[in-house]
Amino acid sequence: MPDKQSGKPPAFSLKSILVPLDGSVFGEAALPCATELARTSGAQVVLMQAVTPHHLEIDLAETRSPRLARLSEEYMEHAAAAARSYLAGVQKRLSESGLAVRTVVEEGQAAEAILACARNNAADMIALSTRGRSGIGVLVMGSVANKVLHSAEVPVLLVKPRS
Repeated sequence: MPDKQSGKPPAFSLKSILVPLDGSVFGEAALPCATELARTSGAQVVLMQAVTPHHLEIDLAETRSPRLARLSEEYMEHAAAAARSYLAGVQKRLSESGLAVRTVVEEGQAAEAILACARNNAADMIALSTRGRSGIGVLVMGSVANKVLHSAEVPVLLVKPRS
């Protein structure tokens, strides 16, 4: 909304750009845009990956055996360690190019984890890749990007990778 006196839009300060990654080349499609924005604005890049709990669906009076609970815990520990290792590699690459970069591993479903990370880390923007699904594809499979786009409290930059 423009300023009433000057007619100019309010100043937008970009201090932190959240870039959710999933460990794939496809998931890194938003990195070039986000890093260029960070370079020109002096913003910090916050790389994050969501680690989704692995749920074993067993209906035994809605109880979980200690063995299944331990397996689930081990899965989450392994997944979080793998996410930290992957993010550290991307962080090193970006830091070597002169960018300020932090990493965060969030537990939970991807869209909710991204939104929580944006709030908890005071992100001014979220930059993420999208497959560009529409119509029935979004209805059947859902879309992390769509959920983030419609629920984020900050601007969202969506990048569709080239085929």
